[in-house]
Amino acid sequence: KAMTITLSWNQPQGQVKRYIIYRKAGETGKLAVYTNIPGDKPEYTDKRLKTDTKYSYAIKPIIDNRITAISNTVEIDF
Repeated sequence: KAMTITLSWNQPQGQVKRYIIYRKAGETGKLAVYTNIPGDKPEYTDKRLKTDTKYSYAIKPIIDNRITAISNTVEIDF
């Protein structure tokens, strides 16, 4: 069975056009843009996970066509 995780967050104020999802897999490297999702649903399910790997995620909303600050990072070990 494939490993999945669903991330969800509070919708920020303003008209969210889209969310940029950042991800890092493993202990080294940096967060990088992983995908973009529409701004009407503040959740994302990642279906491409491997066991024995640490994943880090962060979210950046695009509100009223402005790029906002990136969220705090969440780390998950599988």
